[in-house]
Amino acid sequence: MPYATRDDIEATYGVQITQMVVDHGLNVIEDAEDTLNDLVSAGADQVDIDNAQDVLDLAIANKEPSAEATIAKNLEIGAAKIDGFVKARYPHTWTTPPTLLKTLNETIAVYWMALAADWRTDEMKERYKDALETLADIRDGKIDLTGGETEDETVEPVQTGLITMGKWNRG
Repeated sequence: MPYATRDDIEATYGVQITQMVVDHGLNVIEDAEDTLNDLVSAGADQVDIDNAQDVLDLAIANKEPSAEATIAKNLEIGAAKIDGFVKARYPHTWTTPPTLLKTLNETIAVYWMALAADWRTDEMKERYKDALETLADIRDGKIDLTGGETEDETVEPVQTGLITMGKWNRG
């Protein structure tokens, strides 16, 4: 289950980040329109024109649902990557995950969305690399996540030699 939502991404990065996914859908529509126009201009047979019109209609109908699905899929991908690093150390389910996991989920999802939309920047790539390094530090016990609330409140913090933010010292 993702640690972040579309609203979280938009609050952190701005709506232009999720808009790029919508814009990518608009590019698909434009490509379908171009194909249809090319077929009409070339005098293609009606079956090919009708098929191109069907593709265009489907692209238009799926623009918003496709954008939502793309964002949700990338948040799921990010959460799976996070879980791959942290579940061995923290096998429980978070009722209130640490904010760091939400931030990492946003960063990973944005990177993959931008890559798919051919809109990735060097800063996004650097943030993604930093997120993976942070996940490795969590996995290796250099960063402690015991400050989040879990379904199993009896989970003891992993002893790492670091200061932990347990329930007793959170503000």
